[in-house]
Amino acid sequence: MMAVVCCFWIAYNSYAQENYFGSIQINKEITDSPKWSTSVVVHWKQFYSETGWNRIGVDGAVKRKLNNWSILGGLVTNLTFDETIENNTEIRPWLAIGLHNIVYKKFSLDQSLKLEWRNLFFSGNITNITTTRTRYKIKPNYEFKKNWSAFTSYEWYFLPNTDIGNRFVSTREWRLGVTKKYSKFSAQLQYVRERFFNEWQLNQLNGNTLSLTFLF
Repeated sequence: MMAVVCCFWIAYNSYAQENYFGSIQINKEITDSPKWSTSVVVHWKQFYSETGWNRIGVDGAVKRKLNNWSILGGLVTNLTFDETIENNTEIRPWLAIGLHNIVYKKFSLDQSLKLEWRNLFFSGNITNITTTRTRYKIKPNYEFKKNWSAFTSYEWYFLPNTDIGNRFVSTREWRLGVTKKYSKFSAQLQYVRERFFNEWQLNQLNGNTLSLTFLF
């Protein structure tokens, strides 16, 4: 399945006139108990369709478990370098409600509703911006034998913030991923398909990202 995703991404990149990205993430679980869990993520994303756009960041999250429900909160920090528009730093606190249901044996369904407070600080003479964004995601998961699992998800951005000076503004997002658990860590490969509201590239409204994540 991982090979199929890679071949699809490479072939599509060769023939379609769209936006293509690569992403690497390292996810470290700090604590995990029946009631609480905390984690930190270091991430990097690059735009491959042309040079000049990179994003790096460090995020943190806290989860309070309440049976099938959970309350989550965290902080996203992004530093974006872009030759097309002004560079910016984003500090984004967020809160979310999550719901986890076992549908049948190893098949489960996750849902989340997230509210974000976006604070963007631009270089140059662009005015800094503070705004909110609302997101809803549904995510089916399936656990296979031999420590393999797969998932897909669809996420809607109800307030995508189309006027804040970002080059790539998602309006909805589809993901397909597989995870392999090893003795000391897990590796996860994802393909992400995004629909952009993009005033800089009106003929290229779709984004395609191949993402590799290591979970410890």
